[in-house]
Amino acid sequence: RIRTHHHRHPNSCESGYKKSLTALPLECTQIDLTTGHDEPMFGFLKPAFRDTKYRQAYARCCSMQHLEFGVSSLPFLSYESVLLYLLTTECGLNPGPPAATPTCCRLRTSRLHREEPDARFAQFSAAFGVLLGLIKLDDDVRDEGRLISRLAHWALSRQQTAVHKVFTSIDDRFSDRVVELIDEHLELERNWQQRRVSLAEYAEPTARSFGYLFSLAARLGSAVAGQCSPASHPANAINAIPPEELLTAIGESIGRAILTFDCARDWQHDQRRGQFNPLPDEAAIPAALDLACASLDQAAWLCETHFGESSLSARVLTSVFERSARFTPRRSARVERPDWKQKLSSWGLLREPGHVYARFACCEIIACCDGVGEAATCCGGAGEAAEGATCCSGGHGCGCEACVCCGDGRCDPCVDKASGRTAELEKLIGDTGLTRTRLKPNGVVLVNGQRQRARSEEGTIPVNTRVEVIDVNRSTLIVRPVDETLDDSGGQ
Repeated sequence: RIRTHHHRHPNSCESGYKKSLTALPLECTQIDLTTGHDEPMFGFLKPAFRDTKYRQAYARCCSMQHLEFGVSSLPFLSYESVLLYLLTTECGLNPGPPAATPTCCRLRTSRLHREEPDARFAQFSAAFGVLLGLIKLDDDVRDEGRLISRLAHWALSRQQTAVHKVFTSIDDRFSDRVVELIDEHLELERNWQQRRVSLAEYAEPTARSFGYLFSLAARLGSAVAGQCSPASHPANAINAIPPEELLTAIGESIGRAILTFDCARDWQHDQRRGQFNPLPDEAAIPAALDLACASLDQAAWLCETHFGESSLSARVLTSVFERSARFTPRRSARVERPDWKQKLSSWGLLREPGHVYARFACCEIIACCDGVGEAATCCGGAGEAAEGATCCSGGHGCGCEACVCCGDGRCDPCVDKASGRTAELEKLIGDTGLTRTRLKPNGVVLVNGQRQRARSEEGTIPVNTRVEVIDVNRSTLIVRPVDETLDDSGGQ
């Protein structure tokens, strides 16, 4: 039941492979499985750019997951696990991928990977992604019982013992701790008819779960200290905070962002199916998106503060913030279906209107982008651009962090979009907006109808305060409150 949109891929990625689902190199054609929604299961933290270091980390996690948990687990390779790998690298715990790591492993792996300095962190990140898949599928089986969910859960559950072994080697109470957090989450869902559960309260178990798992990565770093060479850049060089505390805070922010965005995105779907959603009505969706964006901003700010403004993890989170800030819930008319069709749909044997089970993100090797995070045109053979493939110009309107074009079988940066993004934000200087969350000092403001990352010039600014944009620091607006003056009639 996997529906795919096939795209052309560079010959360098297809050489030697049959054109089948199991043979496609997943690093070049990321499979995003869903189990009842239009958004990918693991697509939330997908970056809107192509970066060599990121692709090397992705290939490293993919190769290790293949080695440790089998090729059948690769559809569950998540962007969350790749980001965790990057965070441990920027913390200085993980030496990162070896210099010779390719940007696409082409489904190849080797037991020699276990001897690399970063092997424990790549294994941990892969186990983290598989664990997320198991928890997600458990939830889908419990809520809807779709056949596709049951089959996927059966295929992945065979790796459950190996996954738990990775985490219990760090914390022998891991299983009990995860069960406690999941039970806390389920308890809120079970009692929602007795009392109204706020979104912030509902998000806390997920936030603490991510924080706990991220902290285990820091504890892993302490366990392997002295067994590997340090990373190429200093850890926490700007503001020294223990890695466990820092990764816990970042993990909590990411978990909170994922859960709150999911509630906003799925509100209509949950209403149709009579499932729990903490949002009281459709009017609460914008506030949920504000909380999701604020959590992403907090995580990005922590990365920028402690790893530097050029942090790759911060760039990933900023690109996710920008995509989430533009998200608009899609309205879909309620379709009355016969009982037999609803039954088949609940088993996963019949697609709902507009439902997408899977999709391929077009080639991550060489692409010219149009939109956010999706490649509109893929290149042909090495050194040959597909029809219509052109470089971006001016640095605007492209979802890539660096526009790339096809030449000599490699990616050539044409335009640094970071500077283009800054120039675009500088046009907002002098404009006024409204704080959507409290700035302490970072948060979210609404300027010209668009959510933006913002930082107060001084002190804390309450929510719903009118502010003026006075400066720009990379992707963040610097704002200060607008002095309200009384007119002659006594009004503001």
